[in-house]
Amino acid sequence: MEVGMHEDPLSLSQAEDDWIRSHSDHNIIGAASLLLYFKKKGSFPRNVSDVTEDVINFIACVYGSNKALLKDYSFSGRSYRRHCDEIRILLGVRRLTEADIRNAEAHLISVSLSDADHCDLEEQLRSWLREEKIEIPAASRLKVIISAAREAGNTTLFRELHSRLTEESRVELHALIYTSEDTLSFIKSDPGRASLETVLSEIEKLQIVRDLCLPENLTANISSSRLQPLYLRAGTESTWDFKRHPEHISLSLLALLCLKRRGEIIDALGDLIIQLVHKIKKGKQ
Repeated sequence: MEVGMHEDPLSLSQAEDDWIRSHSDHNIIGAASLLLYFKKKGSFPRNVSDVTEDVINFIACVYGSNKALLKDYSFSGRSYRRHCDEIRILLGVRRLTEADIRNAEAHLISVSLSDADHCDLEEQLRSWLREEKIEIPAASRLKVIISAAREAGNTTLFRELHSRLTEESRVELHALIYTSEDTLSFIKSDPGRASLETVLSEIEKLQIVRDLCLPENLTANISSSRLQPLYLRAGTESTWDFKRHPEHISLSLLALLCLKRRGEIIDALGDLIIQLVHKIKKGKQ
């Protein structure tokens, strides 16, 4: 009968079974419903509709309780609150504290930076709360924690990216923002029709980006799903936008933009050269 926290919630330890049987016939189905729901969800049901039919049938079968009595159980009354407190003690769990929230956010930041491609932050948070034996709060509270973690994670990510830039790169990127507005627009521009002039223009763009001396490890060990939103954001930023950000954000975003443009320019050059070769062949024919 003894089971762990993550095993079948319809299996009960001797202590859990004894606790359920300690209640009156009138309260036993309500108390048992709270315990079984918590073992499965890590939180308490808010109303009778949260309790599934299989759980109700299980309680009625094992404890001989009248299923109809559950409708009379108040999910906001004093008995409900007392039963919740007793279950927390029985299972060794506690309510979420401010310190827990900070630790949860730190955990989410860590996993999202390293494995965001395969990371469901809500599931990660629920799993962490279970492991820490903390009662899972309402969905709205979870969203607040996740949102705060994402925001803090972006700040951490920008600082990490900025720390990877060499002093030479920072100077060049700073100059691109404050002294070369036309150059920044030029880098962001799309190539024109295939021609020798267009090829030379793209080569010039590529040389400008290469002169920034961006480190090869700029995005190393950072998941693509964490970087993709920043690439998109950087592509929409104007010179004014870059200027209004703190340096660690503006230089990081511009570095990502230029890194992405470097790959795009190289691809564009390849396409342009192929098109020119086709034109030359067609002209000879």
